[in-house]
Amino acid sequence: MKCLKCNSILGQMTGGKMGVEFRLEKLQKNGKEKTSLDIFIEEYGKTALPYLSKSGGEKVKSSLSVILALSEIKSSSAGVQLGMLFIDEPPFLDSDGVQAYCDSLETIQNRYKDIKIMAITHDPTMKERFTQSVDVIKTEHGSKVIY
Repeated sequence: MKCLKCNSILGQMTGGKMGVEFRLEKLQKNGKEKTSLDIFIEEYGKTALPYLSKSGGEKVKSSLSVILALSEIKSSSAGVQLGMLFIDEPPFLDSDGVQAYCDSLETIQNRYKDIKIMAITHDPTMKERFTQSVDVIKTEHGSKVIY
């Protein structure tokens, strides 16, 4: 099952190169039928592969697209506008993954002009990509905020 809103967002993040597909699978466990939801990432022109087999950057982009699509659906049905996005950096990204993550955040900012994004990071490369920041440092007297 394709998620049109997810694919719209992910397509915007990847120049139309990637998509998300959800697959329901029925399993037999201890004599009972269970349903599982699997997420597959498509790179157009290639076979769709399971989410867990993808790189960190690909996982980040696809995860953000699904989260944002669900947020869009929920907020529009409630008649409210997305105003804030608080997001913690994903762990274990290589330098390409960090760039993909930053690119995704910039895409989100372009898609939702009025949204404020608060991205939490310890990565100096990521901090350099964004003009506004708030640094919190540890001192002997507690935390100190630097604008």
